[in-house]
Amino acid sequence: MSTEACRIVLTQERTGLVNVSAPMQHKALCYEILRDAAFVIERTEERHFFNPGKTLLITMGMDGRVDIAAPLPPREWCLMILKAARLVIEEYDLGGPKERPAGYADNLVVP
Repeated sequence: MSTEACRIVLTQERTGLVNVSAPMQHKALCYEILRDAAFVIERTEERHFFNPGKTLLITMGMDGRVDIAAPLPPREWCLMILKAARLVIEEYDLGGPKERPAGYADNLVVP
């Protein structure tokens, strides 16, 4: 059994802002986790996407395996929030805000 090495929590507030809780000082690790999470989401069966919430919990075990808490929000929203999170992390050292409007990644409209 693997213990948790890292956790990333992505949420969307009612205002539409995307919040990123991640170890942003370790950008390379964050990018790796987000990339693996996208891989998992793209290959997950449709029956697991039935959570109407706006939170995505991603963990990485000590063995390097990435897991996403289920049930998942809609697939399109998950992929959008991963892109938005990457942009927030990229801007971390630039002193920009740590929140972005929904659809910030590529203007994707999410219900």
